[in-house]
Amino acid sequence: IALSTDSEAGLLRSTFELAETALLHEVSAELIAEEDCGVLYQKLVDAAGAIMRSDFGALQALQHGAERVELKLLASRGFPEEARKFWSTVDANSACICGTALRKGGRVISGDLVNDRIATDENLAMYLKVGIRAGQSTPLVTRHGRLVGALSTHWSCPHTPTDHQLRLLDILVRQAADLLDRNQTDAELREREAWLAGQKEAMQAALGGAPRDGSL
Repeated sequence: IALSTDSEAGLLRSTFELAETALLHEVSAELIAEEDCGVLYQKLVDAAGAIMRSDFGALQALQHGAERVELKLLASRGFPEEARKFWSTVDANSACICGTALRKGGRVISGDLVNDRIATDENLAMYLKVGIRAGQSTPLVTRHGRLVGALSTHWSCPHTPTDHQLRLLDILVRQAADLLDRNQTDAELREREAWLAGQKEAMQAALGGAPRDGSL
């Protein structure tokens, strides 16, 4: 009977691993074909949840504000509206998992948020209010070493992900980093093109005899 049980467990594990591999291939294909960034962001969060067997998840993009560098929430899974607003932006001083990951520049895992003390003050209170007891946050780093965001997953009970799950997550993290890097590069290119178009328009106005204020 023990042999049969072991065989069944091995078959179940192989089935899960096959499904996870197929999911990663599906995400890769959609990153090429899908043009709606919002759909892709949500797909990445859902895929992370499936791989990590988690109850919650979040994808964040790094943005440079006027006074600080922060993570902006792009998509989430399982978060109520109150939590989405609370963690809409997170900086390196935030006492939450992703804030700690941003501050340390590497993956942070908390198997039990109550006892690990990674999250404190109002962040821990919000975790417990939502029903989150464990989590991990992995920074998104491009192939050129540039930090562009974070991908996090959370569980409703004390939990530590397996090495296999983390290896699969790292593949997804690479895909997410590539997507955010591409989108940020495209946005910077559009801003540059708009600036050049404005300069051209101003020059044409000046050459056409427009008043100085109008040209500016």
